[in-house]
Amino acid sequence: MTLTHRSIDYLWLTEKFLHGVFDVRSTPNASMKARASLRTVFVDFDNTLHRSDEKLASCLDGWMGKSGGCLLEVFRKIHLEQIHANFPERHLDIRFHSSLLLSYLRLPHNPTLVQDFVNRYLKAASDAWLDPWYYSDAPSFLDELAKMRVKVCLTTGEDAEKKAEGIYKFLRSHRFDYVFGEDALGVLKTEPEYFTRALKESWSEARSTVAVGDSLTADVVPGKLAGLRVVWVNRDGKRLPAGYEKPDFQVSDLREASEILWRIRENPRCR
Repeated sequence: MTLTHRSIDYLWLTEKFLHGVFDVRSTPNASMKARASLRTVFVDFDNTLHRSDEKLASCLDGWMGKSGGCLLEVFRKIHLEQIHANFPERHLDIRFHSSLLLSYLRLPHNPTLVQDFVNRYLKAASDAWLDPWYYSDAPSFLDELAKMRVKVCLTTGEDAEKKAEGIYKFLRSHRFDYVFGEDALGVLKTEPEYFTRALKESWSEARSTVAVGDSLTADVVPGKLAGLRVVWVNRDGKRLPAGYEKPDFQVSDLREASEILWRIRENPRCR
């Protein structure tokens, strides 16, 4: 089966239907309990399955004599507060990010410095599928999802297909039923419309779908606004900022996330 959200494997559909997990939205006799049971799981990639921030920090470490952690913090601040707010069309323009970073650090705009930053960033990005740093609990989590007999969809930002192929190559995990990225869906993951479109493309319903991810801005808030239940993977024990949409569940790792999903599967009304 080709790894694309547009593909429909009819043998897969038959198997899922026979196991009672195919989403029969148009069937009027489907019971409320059956319609609300867990049928689809959206799984984030960066900092949920893969240690993306750690990888990026390691690649940036030493740039302009600064630590990778410090540079990553500034980069994320610029990305959220300036790019998303004022330049959403330049969401993927790393060179533009780099220029803003130099300005933020009050450094002279030097094309060589900008290119060096871009090179480091792109190396970290490609390492997500060429030399990945998966969390140790990622393989067992994906194995548990396979046992649940639900549709499993990778929901990420850029390079979605390559990330999915990397997981299959390095973890030997089952292939995702659907793979979604911002380019394919045509909207940023920070928007509720991202999840709304993913639901439509995967033949899923919000009430029977759970999203699992680490980001408040790209998983919890848009997922909740799209009507999903959300499991927030909060590995660092962060406090939920005031005013943010509260996730349905909060866990410290993917082991706990799989336990929550099993509970939801057995009792759709569990909280």
